Amino acid sequence: MESLKNFVRYSWYSSPKVRTNIINDLIESFKTNQADDLSDPALKVLAHTIGQLIPLYTTTESRILLSTLLDEVIRKYKERILKLIINAFDVQSRAICKVHPHRNARFQADYGLIYMSKIIVAINGITIEEETDKLILLIFSRFTSTLLADSSTSFGLKLANKRLNSLFKQVPTLAEHWVTLLKSISEHDLAHLGLISSLLYRFKTKEPTLYEQVKSIGIDSYSKLILGTRTKPYETALKPCNEILSSIDIETFKTKVYPILNRSLLRNPEIIIEAVPSLLSNLQFDLSYTANELAKLLAPPLISKTESLEASALASFRALARQISNGETAISIVQYLFNILNGTESSVNKLSVISQRENVLSAIGTLSRSPSTNIAQDDILKLFEKYFYPIIQQEVHEGLICHMLQQMSSWCSRLTNVNQTLTDFFKKGLEQKNSTAITRAAYLQCMLVTYKEDSLTSLIPLHSTLMASYERGLNQSTLINCVHEALLAALIMINIAQMSSSYDSKLTSLWSSLNDSKRQIFTTDKFQREINPAGARTFFQFYEQLHGTLHIQEMIPYTRTFIYLILHSSYEIRKQAYDIIRRLVNNLRSSETDISLALLNGLNSYLDHFPISNESSTTDETNQQIKLTTVSKSFEETILCLAKSMRMQDENTKQILSIRALLVCCLSSILLLTDEKLWLKFLYLIFDKQYKEIENYFNNNINSLVQICTTNQRLTKDQISAIGLLCSTKPNLFLKSFLQIAYQRLEVDRYLLVDKRSYEIMKTPSGQLYDKSVMETILKHEVKETGNIKRESKNYSYKEQMAARELEKEIAAKQKKTAEPQLTKKQQEMLQHQLDQEQTIRDSVKKIDEDAKNVFEVLINIVKSTQEQFIPYLGELVSHIWPALQSPVAFSYAKDLYITLVPIVFMNDKDTFGYAIAYLAVRLNCDPSTIHQQIDKRWLQENLSSAVERLLQRLYDNTQQAKTFNQLSIARLDYCLPLFKNIVSHPKSTNEWATSILNICREYFSSVSTSDPDNHPSLLPRRDLIRLFLDINAVSKSVQVQNDASEMLEKLCELCCTYESDDDIRVLLENLQSPIPSVRESCILSLKKLVNQLHTSHPILEADIARRLLITCEDSEEHVKNIAIELWPQTKLSIKSENVKDFLKDIVHRNYFVREPATHALPKLLENTYPQLVPFILSDLFDIYTKNNKLSPPLVDQFGRQIQAQPIDTWEPRAGVAACLFHMASLVGNNIEDLFKFYVPTALNDRNVDVRTEMLRAATTTIDIHGRVCL
Repeated sequence: MESLKNFVRYSWYSSPKVRTNIINDLIESFKTNQADDLSDPALKVLAHTIGQLIPLYTTTESRILLSTLLDEVIRKYKERILKLIINAFDVQSRAICKVHPHRNARFQADYGLIYMSKIIVAINGITIEEETDKLILLIFSRFTSTLLADSSTSFGLKLANKRLNSLFKQVPTLAEHWVTLLKSISEHDLAHLGLISSLLYRFKTKEPTLYEQVKSIGIDSYSKLILGTRTKPYETALKPCNEILSSIDIETFKTKVYPILNRSLLRNPEIIIEAVPSLLSNLQFDLSYTANELAKLLAPPLISKTESLEASALASFRALARQISNGETAISIVQYLFNILNGTESSVNKLSVISQRENVLSAIGTLSRSPSTNIAQDDILKLFEKYFYPIIQQEVHEGLICHMLQQMSSWCSRLTNVNQTLTDFFKKGLEQKNSTAITRAAYLQCMLVTYKEDSLTSLIPLHSTLMASYERGLNQSTLINCVHEALLAALIMINIAQMSSSYDSKLTSLWSSLNDSKRQIFTTDKFQREINPAGARTFFQFYEQLHGTLHIQEMIPYTRTFIYLILHSSYEIRKQAYDIIRRLVNNLRSSETDISLALLNGLNSYLDHFPISNESSTTDETNQQIKLTTVSKSFEETILCLAKSMRMQDENTKQILSIRALLVCCLSSILLLTDEKLWLKFLYLIFDKQYKEIENYFNNNINSLVQICTTNQRLTKDQISAIGLLCSTKPNLFLKSFLQIAYQRLEVDRYLLVDKRSYEIMKTPSGQLYDKSVMETILKHEVKETGNIKRESKNYSYKEQMAARELEKEIAAKQKKTAEPQLTKKQQEMLQHQLDQEQTIRDSVKKIDEDAKNVFEVLINIVKSTQEQFIPYLGELVSHIWPALQSPVAFSYAKDLYITLVPIVFMNDKDTFGYAIAYLAVRLNCDPSTIHQQIDKRWLQENLSSAVERLLQRLYDNTQQAKTFNQLSIARLDYCLPLFKNIVSHPKSTNEWATSILNICREYFSSVSTSDPDNHPSLLPRRDLIRLFLDINAVSKSVQVQNDASEMLEKLCELCCTYESDDDIRVLLENLQSPIPSVRESCILSLKKLVNQLHTSHPILEADIARRLLITCEDSEEHVKNIAIELWPQTKLSIKSENVKDFLKDIVHRNYFVREPATHALPKLLENTYPQLVPFILSDLFDIYTKNNKLSPPLVDQFGRQIQAQPIDTWEPRAGVAACLFHMASLVGNNIEDLFKFYVPTALNDRNVDVRTEMLRAATTTIDIHGRVCL
């Protein structure tokens, strides 16, 4: 069977797409019964392959696909294949159970449980062998154990319980059956412990009887397999046992567990020691009664010199300490450990290496965390006097002294009162001559933990000692250990000052140095980079205490250090800083906004100075990535902590902080690896997860958010990112505003001023000459080396020596031995002048280029962040950016933006069709040289004509197909309009191309509906479509194409008759002035469709409509004239007296087809409506003639030579005046004298023959009409 062969062959390593097709084919073959004849060997191969694919498939889609295949296989070959699949799963579960826990193993185990559940459900009701039944249980146990080992305890148990719930619902009797089966198994496997824990978790509250049975099985199995084993259990077997350990009660522990534990720790502690911490920490009862015995059992492994054994023993002591509630027991164990440390304990060997002593000291320190409340203060002080003081004072090893003080501080933290002996001990330790900065810092750290509130005043006598430590740091600020010591001393002194006002006066020098920017040692870059984690914790406390004083004048440097240390610390250290932030924001005496804004400014300052590494080595890149990940996580936690802290503040404060946080969050997403929507998380937390409040925030702060994102003329990266975030989050509120601002800054006219030469100069590096031809001109000024030629031999003439010199130069040039030509001073000045000119051009164009790049970056970011939500604004964007393609400086940016729109417009097309449309439109619109330089050659290989034909046909087919499936969107028409315009205006444009374009538009028009929001008539790009149809009408020589274009234009006006804008009507009015009759006819027919829209709220436009229609009523084309005459009364428009003069604009028009009808329309209007205006119109005509009759003389130089051509005589306005006077001949009446003063001698003597002839005709007609009366 071919599908099975392909599955076995390609399912291992093929791409997800190929893999999906292969498995779907196999599933389909099973469903259609094409695989009835599979033999047992084939089924074995199939089962083996499915089993092997469990760890290989890591994506959710692939795993779901495998699960579907498994369902189909079991359905078809139930009994024949079940055992084979179980055996295959046995192999995989055995392998996965013992691997080191990792995320993929958890997913494999989870899907393994899903697969096994399907198998168990499939065999329900089928009689199977007991061994197979036990094997199924074991496989399920392995997957469960792996799932628990690689998850947090609660998450793993909940997930396993979810799988069990699903399984037990399908097979209700399975739970009891498994309990019975577990009882019958004589030798349990370690994996069974994971299933037992899951069953205990499930039965705890639901099935008490089954719970007790499983609990007994689990405790016995744990005691035997983990505690009583002679071979070390694998790592993943321990964590799944936590639920079993939690179920152990004190009696069971005494009778079953502890005897085995005692025996194993005595015989082979190295085997079970790793299990002891989890055992002790999960017990739910007090271990005080046997803690001494356990301590003695754990002591030998603690000093075993084996690192893993020592670590497990120490973890066991830590767990044991938490289970001791009796203070006397804890003290006795500490004394026992000190005896080991001193070498007086006979049962344990003496300590010989430092690591052993450190382990014992660490165990002593862990016992201070005992939950017991009855440890007496005097007992702790006696412990210090008897053990800690002597050992610390006698020790000479610096590391051990610090470790001892660290463990002592754990016990000091339990003190509420201190005695003078302890204070003297600290003073003596700080003043020892052989003490180092590290040991003194350890003493100070211990003091910081010991002295609290009232007891702080007992340190006042140590002021000189503390001040000496601080001044030591001031004087040796380059030594980080000394600075750390100074930091601790300063913190202690500030703590004392807050408890004693009299002590404050002694700290004048401290406050002075903390305020002096030149002496601040805790804000330097060296301190930030080199301070250890303990020092970072100390600084956090120091920063908090500084806010409680009145002496620090400028907190910005300390805030900067505070932020840096937070962002470069582990979570355990950062957690303390977050607590401090919460306290400062909520409890600070000054305004909450101040500290919150200060922290935000600190975060912003850190980002402004964030180092961008350029290191290239793999190791450095890896370290840099790890560091970047840590900083990003810390930054995100910090800003969210600030948001949580501000939840209880007033709305105004929240709004101020949220607006300020916008740019900070967006900048972090650019420089760091923080979430792009970090600011939205910030809002979610600062408004306490109240979505209504967040909505109100957006609605009330639109202007503020827009303003903060657009304050700069050239937007920064964080502002651009913020614009994208706001547009994607609330497009209805922000998208239009930001687009309008971007369009205002889109200076297309300025871009078009840059020519190609200037753009090439800008691309040339500064200091290099772009125009190489200038260099040739400069070198022509080179002075020939003809002077002072020394005659080397009297046998050679001067001419022969010059020839030899030229020959030497040619040979040197061929051998490339000539250097750069040595320029004279004059030549250098000429070269520098040219370089300066080019630099001026470069600077000017560079500024334009940067402005253009910035605006287009904003637009691209908006488009990418909004995607489908941008569709309603797509047509407007295309119309704004399309002219920029003509500018070399903006071409690449506009092209990239136009191509960025392709996935939005052609989202249903999976091939490159959309990109082909885009590149063809750009190719038709731009200069060929620019296209070849900035467009991939692959898009230029196809012949232009064939590409147009192919893509128009493909676009038409796609349009029909999309219309069939109701997927047609006007956005695609918006996007393709530039292509259509360029095709129509192309010199090789054909009628077939125009017909294809019209057919595509026809399909769109047929899908327009007022009930469809995506294809509403108001969304049609009316103005651009009007121009397109009129261009087709004007360009095409085919009457059929012209008729089709007119029909489409009428259809458009009919569809959009209630949505037409003033601009759309203006386009029609402008084209009524076209010299092409078919275009004028199309326009007047379209206006007829818009008759109800011709009355507008704009008086100027209404006057223009009336004037243009009245002029068209005198059109030279009879058909056009008749339509206009029919339309005029329907419009119910009229010409007002103040608008009569506007006809003069058309009378002086250069186009005859505009000028001639106007000369007929104006006299008729005057005759019928405004005869009283005739004198004024005549006066205006005379003035127009006089103005246009002036011909400026040619420019000449000082010698009378002509330096500019004779200006061209624009005679058309004068011809229009003459024609108008001819038609007004019957109206002049009393103005005949003025008229003939105009005719003679000026008008009848015009320099243009046509004007003279027309003037003569007008004068003659006037005489014929009025001569008998007036002459």
